[in-house]
Order: sequence, then C-alpha cells, then structure tokens
Amino acid sequence: SQGFSLVELMIALTLGIVAIGAVGSLFVANKQVFRTQEGLGDVQEAGRLGFELLARDIRMAGSIGCPRTSRTSNVLENQSTDWWADAFGAPVIGYDASQTFASATNRVADTDAITIRRADTNGFSVASHNATSAQFNLNKKHTLKDNDVIIVCDSAQASVFQITNANQQNVTIVHNEGTGSIGNCSKFLGHPDSCLANAKVEKAGNCPDGFQPCEYSYGSDSTLALYEAITYYIGTNALGNRALYRIALSNALAQQELIEGVWDMQLTYGQDTSGDGQADRYQTATQIGAPSAAGWNQVVSVQVNLITYSLEDNVASGKQQYTATFGADTKTTATDNR
Repeated sequence: SQGFSLVELMIALTLGIVAIGAVGSLFVANKQVFRTQEGLGDVQEAGRLGFELLARDIRMAGSIGCPRTSRTSNVLENQSTDWWADAFGAPVIGYDASQTFASATNRVADTDAITIRRADTNGFSVASHNATSAQFNLNKKHTLKDNDVIIVCDSAQASVFQITNANQQNVTIVHNEGTGSIGNCSKFLGHPDSCLANAKVEKAGNCPDGFQPCEYSYGSDSTLALYEAITYYIGTNALGNRALYRIALSNALAQQELIEGVWDMQLTYGQDTSGDGQADRYQTATQIGAPSAAGWNQVVSVQVNLITYSLEDNVASGKQQYTATFGADTKTTATDNR
C-alpha cells in the first residue's frame, strides 16, 4: 500500500504550523510598523498644517488693504461687548489658559487661544461712493453678500461697516443704518465715526480737521475687502478627540474644526517696547494683560508651540515622554501609547 505514515503526517503538520506561525508573526509585526508609521505621519501632518494656517493669519494681522492710519471710522454696533467688533483695536490678542474666551464653548482647559483681526487678501476697487445714499459702486462683479462686514480704505482713512444690501449684478453695495445681523450705528463713514452720543454729522467739506463726524465719500483710489476676525483655540470634537478650531467672522460667526489630533497650543508674544519694529521681549497673554490692555498694540510677533498626537492608541511600543519647550522646560510622560 502507498501513503504517508503517521510520523510523516505529524512532521508535515508541525512544519505547516511553524510556517503559518511565522507568516502570522510577520504579518502582525508589519501591521504594527504600518500603524506606527501612519500615526507618525498623522502627527507630522497635523503639526505642519497647524503651523501653516496660524502663520498665514498671524502674518496678515492688522492688514487693511492700505497703509495703516489713525484716521478710522467703525460704525458696527456693540463694539465694547463683541470681541470681533473692535476692528481697529490691537491686531493680535491672546488668551492664556486662565483667561476665558466665551465664544469657544468646547475649549480645552489649560490651552491658549489667539484672536487675529485683518482684511481679506481678495479686495475690490471702488468706482464711486455716494455718502448720502450710503452706496458703493465697484469696478467689477463681486461675491459680497448681505450682512458681510467690510473694510474700506484710501490714502487718508479707513472705515468698517456691515453691508445692508448687496447687488452682485449691478456691482453695488449699501451700508444703511440700523439693519443687518450686526447693525450699523450710522451710515456715515467719516472720521471720527458718528456713533458718538448726540454726534452732529457734518457735510464732508465742513470738517476737514476731523473734529466732527463727516459724510466722507471714498473715491476711485479706494479699496474694499471683507473684514475678518479669527480666533484659534484647542477644542474637543464630537468623537472626544482634541482638535485645532477656528471661530471666524465675515458674514456671521462660524465655528470650524480644522485639524484633528492637536493636543495643546501655547503662545508667547513678542513686544516692541523701543519702537524699532523688532521684538524686545516675549511675554505670555497673562503678562501682557486683558484684551483691552495697551500692551497688545506693541505685539509684533508670535511664538507658536503645538503638541500633536496620533488618533489611534497603541501605535507606540510604550508611553512616550516629550519635553514642552514653552516656558520652563518640563518632561511629560503621556498616559497612553499614542
């Protein structure tokens, strides 16, 4: 008779089990290497995107589309209570872990936040402006909408208002008083603004020295753009993960999750105390003071520190230790294997 003996079968089975075990071990090891590399890639990508987004807006802080000027007019309502409405205040304002920021309801404790005010980089040129009828005519079709908040400027002054009627076909926008989701306290855009109590609005030619609010008309050398107030912070999303968030205003306040996997953000601010345009010292938001503190007008640079992490656990061989380079250097051991 032909066939395999029992001993031969046992040897074959043993060799098969060993081979399957080796292949299985190789598969598990390769899968873990893949998960580790994928997690490392996620960490690096979150950090790169976070720095890119923050750097772009921080570099543009304070831009209005024209050279900065002290002759400004802001006719938005509630400038003293809404964090975004003080358009010509300090371009950058920070919030330390101990300082509250009411609009960020999902903000993670012990993390920083930063507010940036600026004009959008995509502007429109003005063809004409009728101060009495509160209407701008632009030189081309636009994408602006009702309730958009706008900065307009020329070589002499700058103004902020909310659009009350936008017509994209006949390239006009209107800025009347009282209407809109935010509201304009006046339709007149001269400096100083006519939101002052019992202000007497003068015709444009009657107050060239700026001691009374004026019917200021912007000419064909003017530029008009969306006004943007942006706050970045670390929040918790619906899945329970930490992420970099942004609250931004252009038409209305909108909260947006930008990058999942950002654990912490810590910020210090370079202040120019000598007036030479260079940072003479770096301080935290607490050291500079409340958002209304004069020291925020001296900020010329921002140092950003982000900690990012992988969204999957057990991708590292053990709990990782990292050194926080902001403030006093401290070594911290993570509580998981991310």
